[in-house]
Amino acid sequence: MIVPFAYSGFFYGGVTIVGIMGKYIEPVPPKWVLWAMAAGVVVMFAGILFAFFKKYIVSFILSLGGMISFLKAGGYLIKRIQDKLSNSAVDQSLQNMDKEYMWRFYPIIGVAVISATLLICTIIRKLIERKRLQRERDNAPVESIIN
Repeated sequence: MIVPFAYSGFFYGGVTIVGIMGKYIEPVPPKWVLWAMAAGVVVMFAGILFAFFKKYIVSFILSLGGMISFLKAGGYLIKRIQDKLSNSAVDQSLQNMDKEYMWRFYPIIGVAVISATLLICTIIRKLIERKRLQRERDNAPVESIIN
């Protein structure tokens, strides 16, 4: 979980957030893009922390919410890049700029996938434990009524 978050969320998300705040991106995207991306990074980080404390249900919910917020903002930026590439002549080195940004933002999906996997494993483990306890209760020796 840490590797895709560090690559996509922390580094590239942080660079994008700083780029929007410092107005290094022209034209400057709307403020909601900044706040959605920042919220996504913070919420996903909280989800990773909950995963370390083995609170996988909360971790999955936070990871999913953070991923949606992060990718909504990232999708807006990628769509704007695609529109700009299709409407203007660009240098050959910039032709794949939209795909490059996809490779930067989309690995964050890995955090939610890993979180979902941990959640499913936890649910299966709890169901197995519940069945084992039920089997023990059903097969436990019962005291005689006569005694």
